[in-house]
Amino acid sequence: MRALKCFPKIAVCFLFVYSTSFAADSKWQATIPEVGQDGGLWDKTIADLRSHDMTFGAMAAAYHMVTLFPDIASKEIAYKTIISIIDDGYPILVRDIFVAGDLEPDGTTGPEAYQFANSYYLYKAILSKEKGSPKWAEFYLGKVDKENFPKYLYSLAVDEYGKGNLKEALELLNKALAKNIDEQPRALVVRMMRTLARIYFEQGEYEKSLDVYNSFLLALNPIAPSDWLEAAWNNFHLKKYSEALGNLYNLESRAAKADEILEKYNLRALIYRATCAVPSMEALGSSFDLMFKPVLEGIKRGEPLAAYPVLLNLEVPENAEYNQLFKVITGLKAEAQRVKELPGAESTLAEYIYRTELKVLDKKLQAIAPEALARSANQILLIAEQMRFLRFDIERSKFNPDNVFRPVSEAEPRKTVDLDSNGESFEVRWLQFGDYWLDERNKLKGVITNQCSE
Repeated sequence: MRALKCFPKIAVCFLFVYSTSFAADSKWQATIPEVGQDGGLWDKTIADLRSHDMTFGAMAAAYHMVTLFPDIASKEIAYKTIISIIDDGYPILVRDIFVAGDLEPDGTTGPEAYQFANSYYLYKAILSKEKGSPKWAEFYLGKVDKENFPKYLYSLAVDEYGKGNLKEALELLNKALAKNIDEQPRALVVRMMRTLARIYFEQGEYEKSLDVYNSFLLALNPIAPSDWLEAAWNNFHLKKYSEALGNLYNLESRAAKADEILEKYNLRALIYRATCAVPSMEALGSSFDLMFKPVLEGIKRGEPLAAYPVLLNLEVPENAEYNQLFKVITGLKAEAQRVKELPGAESTLAEYIYRTELKVLDKKLQAIAPEALARSANQILLIAEQMRFLRFDIERSKFNPDNVFRPVSEAEPRKTVDLDSNGESFEVRWLQFGDYWLDERNKLKGVITNQCSE
């Protein structure tokens, strides 16, 4: 039986709980159940949780092992579990878990050992850099296979992308994708391909970006809702408006949380403006009002934002921490209903893990909810104003010369009407088909239709 770091009956522990901002405020007190003092049972419980696809509980159990048991064997089991779950696509940052790591894994004994050791040292290096310890970061990076480890190359690419160095980011990403990509974790490959598509988009290479979505990201199961949206943006910039609307239709019909993505309203409005689709814009505005008008009126009246919980369901980039934490809590609550599927002792320990984890995370969620509500309220007010003005903008675009007077033909790119820079004269040209005539004042007249939606 492995010994606990704290007293066997009453344990006072610090839970860093997946977020750099919460670590210092997470002091809590709980009674460790008698069964939880056996380190071997924790190993079995984690294995059972993983085999039952109870990922959130397994992550919580692994973290408890790191903090409760000082022996290397327990920590190695815990960190292998943590890294495995990260590689499976865990939805929230867990870097602070590596604060307590004091392992020296050997990555030369096989593919799994290589993946674990390099991942462990890389995460330790990233954490050290964020904590302002560049020497420790350099020390841990010295143990990473910098030339061949795709996860390291990808981390460099993300850094360059964040700095706006798209060319350097693309070179690093292509280098990472060339490193035995079939052997890498699926979630890592998906993130790499999504970053590749976004780099192409930022560079204005919309065809290349769209190809990544159509050939890979939109062929996954399940499909991330954001991928439908980003594919639609590519089609919009390529002036493939029907395809862009098709992407948005797929987003709204196949994604459970599509109504919570506010950006789709902006994109639809821009498409309708480009095609002068006034009735469609009116329908979009009515749909937006139907869903959010009570919320908007309540905000303008100064009512408490907590009275409108729908605000917390909106996809607002600045609310990433809240959304991720909510996703973890939702997952934990769903898994907690299934703990009876585990054997007796493992079930008792799992119940303790879920109960304590949910208690801490619920308090964390309540603490950050007011700021998240405020950010969501600001975002929905901004979207509402944009929608209001876009309605007038689309009406006006019917009479925009750039829309009404399109080029004469593909072979003749000049427009039917060119205005001089001084605005006092213009030149008209057209193909000789349709009706045209000279009136009694010897002035040419012709039938020129609105080509805005053609």
